[in-house]
Amino acid sequence: MATANQLSHQLPGEPDIGARETNAGVTWTAAGENIGWTTDMTQAGALSIEASMVGERPPNDGHRRNILSSTFTVVGVDIYLDPAHGRLWLTEDFARLA
Repeated sequence: MATANQLSHQLPGEPDIGARETNAGVTWTAAGENIGWTTDMTQAGALSIEASMVGERPPNDGHRRNILSSTFTVVGVDIYLDPAHGRLWLTEDFARLA
């Protein structure tokens, strides 16, 4: 996302979330993803993204549902500081292991 400077669950030419999980060596039966960015490139910035996701309310609460889901049993979190675009990128990939 940082290279393209674009927030997207699947950039052009990129595999979908399931294929990316498999390519990372995860044997999964369910997969999900949360993504976000902020110009606050501090720990507080990352926490603010997470707080906004947890604070979502139905019916627009997909990020919150991923975080609280009993379906998912593992999560991988990546934070990338992107000085070229002045952004902190956050990705959370969720899975239920097979």
